[in-house]
Amino acid sequence: MDKTLEHLNDDQWQAWLAKDFEDATDAHLSSCAECRQEGVRLRSLLAGFQNVVQDEAAREEAFWTRQRASIVERAMQKRTAINFAKALPFVAALALLVFAVELPKQSVNPPQTTQSNDDKDEALLRQIQGDAYREVPSALAPAGLVTEERERAIKFKKK
Repeated sequence: MDKTLEHLNDDQWQAWLAKDFEDATDAHLSSCAECRQEGVRLRSLLAGFQNVVQDEAAREEAFWTRQRASIVERAMQKRTAINFAKALPFVAALALLVFAVELPKQSVNPPQTTQSNDDKDEALLRQIQGDAYREVPSALAPAGLVTEERERAIKFKKK
């Protein structure tokens, strides 16, 4: 066994698997049973991967079309989720801004003052006086006579 080259390192294994190795690597493999076993295991492992890849690549075009559609759909869903996540802080900031602008407006504008009770009473009194001096239509003349008769009866009872 060659003492200068204990066991193969990762770079040497990579070169050996790519069939681009030095004579020292070949010499070590011929003299080291442990590295030879590792080499056989790596080659069979890579051959298994190669078979799986070839089997997968041999699938029908419809399978690959479905795969592409599924990938595109997931990408769009992710993009939508990302857009929503990006928009959420903006929407929150906008709502805060609107709230900050509208709140002072409500406190700055004093409530509308309503007419005082005295003003309402004055308006009602003017309306009644206007109605009292208005000429009664001739159709209501009999009702006026009844009202006068009633008022006379009330005055007579009080005497």
